[in-house]
Amino acid sequence: MRLLLLLLTALMLSGCAAHRYAKKAEKFDEAGLYKDAAEFYYESVKRKRTKVETKLGLQKNGQLVLNDLLTEFEKDYQQNETQEAVYSYEAAKNYHDKVAGVGVDLTFPDRYYAYYDEVKNTFIADKYIEASEHLDREEFNKAATIFKEIVRISPNYKDARSKQETALYEPHYRKANNYLDEGKFRSAYYLFDQIARETGGYKDASGLKQEAREKGTIDVLIPRLKVSGKAARKNNPISISEITNAISKHDNPFINIVDRSAFNINKMKYRDGSYDLKALNLAGIEALLFAEVGDVQKIEGKTHVETKRGYIKEVHTYKDKEGVERKKETFTKTTYKVYSKTNSASVELSYKMLATATGSLMISDDLKDTRTDAVEFGRFNGNVNKLVPGYWKSLKYDSDEDVIHDNIYRVRQLRRLMGASDKITTVNYLLEAAAGNVVSGLASAVNNYNPEQ
Repeated sequence: MRLLLLLLTALMLSGCAAHRYAKKAEKFDEAGLYKDAAEFYYESVKRKRTKVETKLGLQKNGQLVLNDLLTEFEKDYQQNETQEAVYSYEAAKNYHDKVAGVGVDLTFPDRYYAYYDEVKNTFIADKYIEASEHLDREEFNKAATIFKEIVRISPNYKDARSKQETALYEPHYRKANNYLDEGKFRSAYYLFDQIARETGGYKDASGLKQEAREKGTIDVLIPRLKVSGKAARKNNPISISEITNAISKHDNPFINIVDRSAFNINKMKYRDGSYDLKALNLAGIEALLFAEVGDVQKIEGKTHVETKRGYIKEVHTYKDKEGVERKKETFTKTTYKVYSKTNSASVELSYKMLATATGSLMISDDLKDTRTDAVEFGRFNGNVNKLVPGYWKSLKYDSDEDVIHDNIYRVRQLRRLMGASDKITTVNYLLEAAAGNVVSGLASAVNNYNPEQ
């Protein structure tokens, strides 16, 4: 039903707009301003095609506009202005097709088609020679602009499409090759990838893209995960496989985490426990990623219970001496419970990545993440809807210190407290979330590492 109403509203608005445009068109028509009249008739017909008067108005005035455009084309043709003739013909043809798009047919004499074919062929032939000369002189931007125009007008003209591709992509192809020669393998890879995707395989761009990837890939080995401290060893939420998976999710074509089982790491260690970087480099390992789990904390909070004082509100209805119904409120002292608890967990992770060829530091950082969750809720052994916040000094006796907060704001606060959830995130889940965040930070650092920057 709602959709139908929206549709009817849209139709009504469209009809109103069509009427407004038609009125303006009629005024221009009466004044002999056929160009303006044609444009407003077009806008009216576009919004409402069923009105015969506006279509006839567009046909009459639109024909006058088209005749002007065709006259301009014929003048350019007669004066042998080939480029101007091509563009003036396109202006006339585009206008004809625009009006035809709203169901109004304008007269377009056949002789103009023949004139256009003749002038178009001359124009394209001249432009093809000009563009080819630019291409031979490696003036790629100029050549690309002209070939683009040729392909637009005549998509299958000779080898214009192929030459346009050369003019557009040869500069990029050369630039990518320069990157490859300079050892900027990532820059080369992404440029070759763009060329290959946009052209479907310009020259050997696809093969060179693969070559750039192979030369630029860093084979990274995570020898072990160090865990410091008793608390960390007991509650360690991080593993090498989780770090590996987090890095792999980035799908970085230049980072390859090496399978540890393929290497006997112990044979590549010195007696002091350090690694033989030269031996690792010869074995094809380009980087070592060291990670250490530091302090790990899991704090299961205690549930705090506080007894609060309040009132039970009762509303009694009675009739006074005149028989008028009245209400009387009474407040009875009572108590309710408020519970609160806070859980928290934290983890520290430090890392560094070393280049085996030079021993230089590639990336490093110390990460820490802390997660907490807290709850506070109230519970009352009675009708919560009658509970009102306040304070009283003695359950048995009234005091000047007693106070009843029977107002909308305070009562609403108490209702929310009574309706609050008693669910709290477990410390294990909090620790898992904290660990996931620091591992994600490490993975992002590895992914963002770029030796070319």
